[in-house]
Amino acid sequence: MPLSVGSNRASLIAQRRLGDTTDALSRTYERLSSGMRINRPSDDPAGLSVVASLNLDSRIANQGIKNLNDGISLLNIAEGALLQLSSIATRQEELAEQAANGVYGLSQRKALQAEAQALTEEYNRIIESTEYNGIRLLDGGLSNLRVQGGYGADGGLTLDLGDLLSRSTGTGSFHPVTSFAAGVGADDVAIEDYNRDGIQDIAVSNQGAYTIGIMIGNGDGSFKNQVTFVSAGNIYQFSSLDVNRDNIFDIVTANTGSGSVGVMIGNGDGTFKSSTLYSVASNSFAVEFGDINGDGVVDLATADYDNPGTVSILMGNGDGTFKAYSSYASGVNSGSIAMQDLNGDSRLDIVTPSKGNDSVSVLINNGDGTFRISRTYRAGDGAEGVALFDANGDGVIDIATADSYDDTISILFGNGDGTFRARVTMTAGDGVDGLSVADLNGDGYKDIIGGNDNSTTLTVVLGNGDGTFKAMTTISIGNNPWISAIKDLNGDGALDIVAALQFDNKVGVLLGEATKTALMPTLNLLTQTSARETLETVKATRERVGAELGVIGAAQSRFATAVRNLQTQRENTQAASSRISDVDVAEESARLVSYEIRQQAATAILSQANSQPALALRLLQG
Repeated sequence: MPLSVGSNRASLIAQRRLGDTTDALSRTYERLSSGMRINRPSDDPAGLSVVASLNLDSRIANQGIKNLNDGISLLNIAEGALLQLSSIATRQEELAEQAANGVYGLSQRKALQAEAQALTEEYNRIIESTEYNGIRLLDGGLSNLRVQGGYGADGGLTLDLGDLLSRSTGTGSFHPVTSFAAGVGADDVAIEDYNRDGIQDIAVSNQGAYTIGIMIGNGDGSFKNQVTFVSAGNIYQFSSLDVNRDNIFDIVTANTGSGSVGVMIGNGDGTFKSSTLYSVASNSFAVEFGDINGDGVVDLATADYDNPGTVSILMGNGDGTFKAYSSYASGVNSGSIAMQDLNGDSRLDIVTPSKGNDSVSVLINNGDGTFRISRTYRAGDGAEGVALFDANGDGVIDIATADSYDDTISILFGNGDGTFRARVTMTAGDGVDGLSVADLNGDGYKDIIGGNDNSTTLTVVLGNGDGTFKAMTTISIGNNPWISAIKDLNGDGALDIVAALQFDNKVGVLLGEATKTALMPTLNLLTQTSARETLETVKATRERVGAELGVIGAAQSRFATAVRNLQTQRENTQAASSRISDVDVAEESARLVSYEIRQQAATAILSQANSQPALALRLLQG
């Protein structure tokens, strides 16, 4: 290499090398001081892109964990409330069991009723007030609540709370009628499972054909064509019951004009044996059943439509046969009969309306199956149908009559000792006659359903539970719907109505409109009968609460598992990001020492290179 003063290539090379080393050393200082291998895009563009994605995943997982923990908090609040609801339902079941005991009187049952009602109010308050961040948890309205625990649709968990807690019930409204062909002069109906398939079937009396028709249900509110069985009598009304204690429904018919009742023993497949006839006092129009003499065996009572009218009592033998009748005077031209305990002695008493003298007759049971002389009370003109129920919630059975000539329904409130107050009346449909009672709108109060003779409608009067009723409504169903039966035919929780349409030779079916509610209905523990009904109600409530607790427990387990999964995902994502972005301190420290040595060496060499032009000057001076 020539020696010159015009340029110093060695110095330039040393400067470049020193700059490279200084730059590398600076980046090493940056990595060690920040702890990051990638501090700018130029350090590792692809790695920086991956790290950014991984860091976002980690932050999303972290927020997902927070979201899921919020969901667990929501579930914990719902669980706490449900545990209290379970406790309430269990206590109410105890109260109902206690009230169903025959040794208690009305005063004791009123105390039980007060506690049960207070618990019902608290149950409903918990349902309506249990919230999380303003979201109501138990009223059945919380569906598809999404708790986001990751990316996209697969990253979320959906909650449905309160659905199992809700019960299906009717609204008091009905779908348009569906009719099914019956026999000539279809007059009375009953709803039972006659073939033991778990589906409700219909029995209809074909008065003009002397037959009973059986329509097997399909489970959806529709029915197969009727199959008829000869009744050996001109049937006016009939009852379905198990008279021989074989857990199969039988049919007992009131045979108008023949002075008899007919017993048709069921075979359990929807068919029946031939009718066996038993004499009664006179022209039997209606038949009712119950344990009249307290021997645990089903007995029969008939309303005999004559002047003077009678009630015939046939004591059961327990095998489907009956003893000879005993008769008692009742009202004139009685077309129906009902039995309930009217005076609190746990014995069935009898009420019959008297169409001939516009009254109701009350026969009090002596405790041995005999009855005291009838006492009559004024009803409306043409009193025909009768129903017994607690209309005003005082624990005492009241009497309702259908006053076919007045187009009214009369209510006679009971005093609890077998006597009754003067009637109060409400407007009903044209020619109202047959009466039924049921809770059509699920509020815990009995409503009245009346058939309208020589009309095409049914009368529906919704009860308020205090002895008052809402305004009458009528429902179109078909010609001459005299008597109706009420049960849930399609399993939707709403009660449905079936009526015999005498002039159409059909059966009309009104399916109730169903709704869902998580609220508990008003309970009634004031009588043994209502207490037994309440037992079923609160049992179903407790089972629904238990089912909802199962849903909560499953959701809590799932959410806890999802949280652990996200925690693991977050840890692994952070570890992956660290492997790419974090500095290896040991490796970078070794580089630091190397770069520092190189920098020192380059500085020394640069100093030597800068001295080379001075050698040329010394040669010139020499």
